[in-house]
Amino acid sequence: MYTDGERPMHTHSGAPMARMLLERRPDLVLADHGFAGMAIEQGIETISVADVNDPALLVAKEQARTEIVIVMDDNVRPEAYWPCFQEIVARLP
Repeated sequence: MYTDGERPMHTHSGAPMARMLLERRPDLVLADHGFAGMAIEQGIETISVADVNDPALLVAKEQARTEIVIVMDDNVRPEAYWPCFQEIVARLP
């Protein structure tokens, strides 16, 4: 998480992820924006959350550089996605 020391901060920069990857290289990353992009650039398996108005992660998927990209609108309250979650769960074997 990128923070100012007191609260989480929103960023599209990959720089915070690059700093984290200097410390430890995970097997899997679940991230959005620049955090996901940097992990993909480093060849780490990544589950990405792409904002509807930010196509970079979808381009990476189209280029077969990543496999799972979940498209969401980060200006929508999380509970608004509840019907989507229910539909996904209903389709599980």
